Amino acid sequence: MDELHSQIIVKDEESGEDVSLFVIEETELSKEKYLLVAESENEDADAMILHETHVDEASGDVFYEPVTDDTLLQSLGKIFSELLSGTEVELKIE
Repeated sequence: MDELHSQIIVKDEESGEDVSLFVIEETELSKEKYLLVAESENEDADAMILHETHVDEASGDVFYEPVTDDTLLQSLGKIFSELLSGTEVELKIE
């Protein structure tokens, strides 16, 4: 991942600590927003897909949850793979 990606800050529910994540790509599926994120820009970094669950109108804060449904993960993985084709980013779905 040689290019710079935007970053978001999420709160780890277990530790309560803020975690900085790099946004690799984003997409919408059935009017729902999803982000492909990684903890580093290292080319071997593990990535995860987050689902936007809520936007607080007053503060502008956006809330995300990790996608855990296997069928949805496979579908989104294919979409992100297509979006990233032609780039230096390789997505391996496990």
